[in-house]
Amino acid sequence: MPADPFFHAIAIDEDICIGCSHCVKACPTEALRVWNGKATLDETKCVDCGDCYRVCPVKAIYVAEKKKQIISPTHWNVALVPAVFFGQFHYGKSRNSICDAI
Repeated sequence: MPADPFFHAIAIDEDICIGCSHCVKACPTEALRVWNGKATLDETKCVDCGDCYRVCPVKAIYVAEKKKQIISPTHWNVALVPAVFFGQFHYGKSRNSICDAI
């Protein structure tokens, strides 16, 4: 039985993309390139870090929300949360309560 293809949360709207290459410079895995004036994603390199989404000046890069494809009862889902994430919450919120909410 063939494996299900991996779903990337990051997507590019080529109609909006202006080919500025901000995303290419921000991508830590070199998964983005500009071809024919539009950003393209190499899905074999993308780790869905969101750096490209953060720097896109025209919001051509967006987070696709296909929860059925992201959350599956037959696979383990993992969230890698950077340590600085917890620093944005009010004093008194425990790390465990934040992790439980995630």
